[in-house]
Amino acid sequence: MTLITDHPGGCTISIRVVPNAPRTALAVNQARDRLVVKVTSTPREGKANQELLRLLGKVLGVPPTSLKIIRGASSRDKLVLLPERDVQGLRKRLQERLAERS
Repeated sequence: MTLITDHPGGCTISIRVVPNAPRTALAVNQARDRLVVKVTSTPREGKANQELLRLLGKVLGVPPTSLKIIRGASSRDKLVLLPERDVQGLRKRLQERLAERS
């Protein structure tokens, strides 16, 4: 899973957001090497971004305020920075959480 990479400020996760979904969901698109996150919020006034960060925080066990969108704030394709430095541990935790949700 290379959708999580090392970054000087921690780790980054490559994400594709699908707003206005009927329900929230997470999945890995292995062909595109990114996490696909469906959110029920609209992409207006940053609501979808806020929901994305809340959901990621909950899934990864980190405060949503510690997550930052460093690329793609107004796009569906985003790069989110986590302050965590343990890339392998983060990959494992994400895989476990995705397995629990399926």
